[in-house]
Amino acid sequence: MTDSKKQKASRVDAVGGASSGTLLLFIAHQVGANTTAGEWLTYASPWFAIVAGYLVRILRIRGNQFAIRQATKAEQAELEQARTALELLLKSPYTSEEHKAYVRSQLEERDRMVIERTFSRLNRMWTADDAPTDSVSP
Repeated sequence: MTDSKKQKASRVDAVGGASSGTLLLFIAHQVGANTTAGEWLTYASPWFAIVAGYLVRILRIRGNQFAIRQATKAEQAELEQARTALELLLKSPYTSEEHKAYVRSQLEERDRMVIERTFSRLNRMWTADDAPTDSVSP
């Protein structure tokens, strides 16, 4: 993830936390800042803002992971359908040897695409902002 995207994501998390803390302060002032409940709400608002900012971040990360998983499932279904069609052509007695060689090359190409997409998906997951940053690279 680029620095500008990380900064934007960080701002979204901060705004989520800050706005929830502000909302809690608003409620405290509506209750009465000098009442016991108002004082508790006033003192709890910074912690509430931190927790809310963290939850916004977690929900955003989980949403991104879900979207990646759904896209991957759709790609896998399409590739599996293509593989089934090519295998049927190979089993057909009406397919010439020349065409079977072409179909085998298409199967190899399909398998190569599956490997590339798998590595691409793993790369996207590890370059997301939720990837561990303290791990040691080999």
